[in-house]
Amino acid sequence: MVLLQQYTMSKNIDKIEFRGRTVQSLLEKSFNQNLEVVYSIQNLFYTRKDFSRQQFKDFVSGSLSRHPGLQAVEHMIYVKGSERAKFEKRMRAEGFLNFTIKEFIAEGGVQPAAIRPEYYVINYVEPLEDNLAALGYDVSFTPPAKEALKSAQLNGVGVSPWMPLAQGDVGFVVYMSIQGGDNFAVGVFRLKKFIETSLKASEADGIDFVVEEVTEVPNPLRTYRYDSQDGVLTDFTDSGQMKQKFISTSLISFGQRSWRITHYPSASYRSIIHPALPYAAGFTVLLLMLTLTFFFSERDARVTAETAAKVREEFMTVASHELRTPLTPLKMEIFLVKELVQSGQASKEKITSLLENANKHLNHIVALIDDLLDVGRIGEEHYQYEFSHFKIDELIRNTAEKFDPVFKANNCSVIFTMQSEVNVYWDAQRIEQVIANCLSNSVKFSTRGIIEIKLRTEGSNVIFSVKDNGIGISPDFQKRMFNKFERGVSSRSYGGLGLGLYIVHEIIRSHGGSVTVDSLPGKGSEFIFQVPAHV
Repeated sequence: MVLLQQYTMSKNIDKIEFRGRTVQSLLEKSFNQNLEVVYSIQNLFYTRKDFSRQQFKDFVSGSLSRHPGLQAVEHMIYVKGSERAKFEKRMRAEGFLNFTIKEFIAEGGVQPAAIRPEYYVINYVEPLEDNLAALGYDVSFTPPAKEALKSAQLNGVGVSPWMPLAQGDVGFVVYMSIQGGDNFAVGVFRLKKFIETSLKASEADGIDFVVEEVTEVPNPLRTYRYDSQDGVLTDFTDSGQMKQKFISTSLISFGQRSWRITHYPSASYRSIIHPALPYAAGFTVLLLMLTLTFFFSERDARVTAETAAKVREEFMTVASHELRTPLTPLKMEIFLVKELVQSGQASKEKITSLLENANKHLNHIVALIDDLLDVGRIGEEHYQYEFSHFKIDELIRNTAEKFDPVFKANNCSVIFTMQSEVNVYWDAQRIEQVIANCLSNSVKFSTRGIIEIKLRTEGSNVIFSVKDNGIGISPDFQKRMFNKFERGVSSRSYGGLGLGLYIVHEIIRSHGGSVTVDSLPGKGSEFIFQVPAHV
């Protein structure tokens, strides 16, 4: 009897915990997908600064229709106090009569902004009709938004706490710095809309939850209840729902902000799962043990499947972002070529410049796809090697020469300390891939860096290395850096699928060699390869 009660309680707790993991996964996935729209705006203004309001609308309209969790996307600009009148005059000339820079007031709503030395103003907003109140809003005047803005200037991305929005209701805002921090791509999330649309397709299973922001001291503005049956988020007042046995709590981080989600069974569900089991006596001990064995096996299998699914989902999110990053400027470059041709302003120099940039972004996409294909071939053991005799010192110099434009653009200098006339029997194309990956990483993670390439022989082995003075690698990441999809730093800041080092490791391993790394955070990194000269 007691064992059956424990089994029933365990099963219901497991269901609530499973629901908690599901909700966490859905919210994180939705946030990342919506964030891609904001990243695309950031990339758009990296490509070119002078986009018209109509061009901005055309660019984001399709994305907004596919991402209902977003209340609005915006472009925010810095306006000096001395240039306020000029800016307001320009906006009125665009058709926004009586336009003025606005600020939020504590009682709710907005008012004309006071005279200040500087403003950070919403310049474009879409959909405009539903978010007209935000146009001209000075974000820097509101303390929570100002804090997130500073974070974006320092770190590239800042997330506000839950706060009243210019559009009304409570929500949060994501700011992404563009070219030094005077311009920002902005994503506005109405909390109710974001949570309800994120969980719309989830099963109504009688498990409700309370969500609160816990980055700072919780207050009534930051506590809401989600009804799984109705799929609705409402204000929360504790009426005893939380004082029960079946509760699961989890934390979700969105940028610098943390949310606590507490799941518990609804009143109707609690009536079903009450632990008293008056008819349990009819079960035999044998049947009980078989049931328990099945239950725990089922749970372990589900947890394993969930973990695998989460890894796949995280990879798809990263892959989606990495592929979309070069696609955004590529899309704009094609759009601009079309506009120039149609307007009759298509000079040879402008068209050539745009097409060269488009080709660069296309090559980036091809390289990402090649990495994905390589990983698939390695996993299926279909990776083909073509071994031949060649001089590795010549291959290293030739590969480095291809990076000359990249070295110059990033103020990097290269030092060679190499033994000459080193003959090997390797796959030249794959080894070039190894060298190129190391050089690419050295440039990516160094600013005004020095890259040193060494080569020597030791007995029947060849030892070559690539050393930089970049940001270095933490000891923790060094333990897993050669695994698939591992990234030591934010992919948002540095890009990458987390596949390069995995591919490098597999190529060297297939040549009978080894890879080691010597690195400390802030002190640079040295990748050292030891491979038999003749495989």
